[in-house]
Amino acid sequence: MVNTKTPDFPRLTPLWTSENLPMAESVVLVNAETDYLLVSLIDGDPTQKDGKGGIAQVGLDGKLLDGNWYSGLNAPKGMAIYGNELWVTDIDSLVVVDIPSQKLLRNIAIIGAQFLNDIAIDAQGRVYVSDTFTHTIYRLTDGNLEIYAKDIQAANGLLLQKNSLLVATSNKLLQIDDHKNKQFITQHLFPEADGIQPWTPDSWLVSSWKGKLYLVDHNNEYLLWDAKAEGLFTADILYLPEQKLLLVPGLFNNSLRAYQIN
Repeated sequence: MVNTKTPDFPRLTPLWTSENLPMAESVVLVNAETDYLLVSLIDGDPTQKDGKGGIAQVGLDGKLLDGNWYSGLNAPKGMAIYGNELWVTDIDSLVVVDIPSQKLLRNIAIIGAQFLNDIAIDAQGRVYVSDTFTHTIYRLTDGNLEIYAKDIQAANGLLLQKNSLLVATSNKLLQIDDHKNKQFITQHLFPEADGIQPWTPDSWLVSSWKGKLYLVDHNNEYLLWDAKAEGLFTADILYLPEQKLLLVPGLFNNSLRAYQIN
């Protein structure tokens, strides 16, 4: 069972909200002369190739810098940065954008994919991608695509840590080691588990896109915040430990919210 009374660690204090971000799904930090955030915008049906999706640029103070930093996508969701490249999932393809020039580098189709969702890239440049509808995780290595794991129910959020891949899958947090052995860390989250971020070496912040935020370790699941009760959504979160900043795309709230974690 989920513990609704939390221990005395993560406490959220609202800092700012950036509005006018149509179906904001995920967020990444770009380290530049002045650091900034990129936010993926589905802006429509998350399953349709309608060309309405894009990426917005937001400052760390919440100011909307460029609502059309990159446009012409369909329903972009997960994002990851490798060097100067931004990798974005877009239904059944991976879109690679050069960050300094904001130009398209590659568009990699994944045959058979239906709903590519999150993405993670390891230090060797291997790209891991979840497909929620086909319950599959793909791995792309030097241009070679393989199915890394199958039968992962509603595979969504991904996090690479300690030679393992963590997966948010339905109401579970799953760990897959480098030998592809699987172990559930918890099976008691709210359905539609979404983003995963490290909190300590052995605990994680996990969101459900329907509006829940948990702290999870190997022993317990603590419900930190019921955003749904406030009419808010919590998609693919990002935690910046140096700033003690939690960034929460609002999805159906069309916003990005920032919280100080005390």
